[in-house]
Amino acid sequence: MIKMKPSKTIKIKYFPHIPRIFPAFFKQNHLKISLCILIVLAIIINFNQAIITSKDTEKNILKEIIHHPFQYSRHKELADYYEIRNINEATRELNLLENYANNEFEAMKILGLEFNANSNESTKELTFWQNFIRKYPDYHYALIKLSQLYFKLDRNTEGNAMMTKYRQETGKLN
Repeated sequence: MIKMKPSKTIKIKYFPHIPRIFPAFFKQNHLKISLCILIVLAIIINFNQAIITSKDTEKNILKEIIHHPFQYSRHKELADYYEIRNINEATRELNLLENYANNEFEAMKILGLEFNANSNESTKELTFWQNFIRKYPDYHYALIKLSQLYFKLDRNTEGNAMMTKYRQETGKLN
C-alpha cells in the first residue's frame, strides 16, 4: 500500500490474477493436433538419428578405439566392419589385433619377471632380518618384520610361528 496523503490510500496489486478463458473448440482440437505433431516429430527425429549414427559407424568405432586403445574387442569390431567394405583395411586391422594379443602375453611375462625380482629382494631382506634377530634377540620389531616377509613369500607356517613368538615375548595376545 502506498500512501498519497494521510487521508487517502491506493491499493496496488503487483501480480494481479488474470483469468484466461479459451473457447472449447480451441482446447480440444488444437491440443489434439499439437500432440499429434509432437509425436510425429519425435518419431522422425529418432529415425533420423538412427540413420545418421548408422552412417557414422566407422567414426564411432574409431572414437571408441581412441578412448580405449587396449581393448582388442574394439579392434575386432572394426575389422568386422571393414571386412564387408574394404578387405585391405580389414587385414591391416586383424594384423594389429594379432600383434596386440602377442604384446599382451609379453607384458604378462614382464610382470612375472618383476614379481621374481621382487621376491629376490624379499629373500635378501629376509636374510638381513634373520641375521639381525640373531644379534639382537630382544628387538621385537624384527619378529614382526620377519613374519611379514614370510607371509609375503607364502611361507605362512613360519610367519605364524614368528607372530606367536612375538606374542609370547611381548605378552600381547591380540
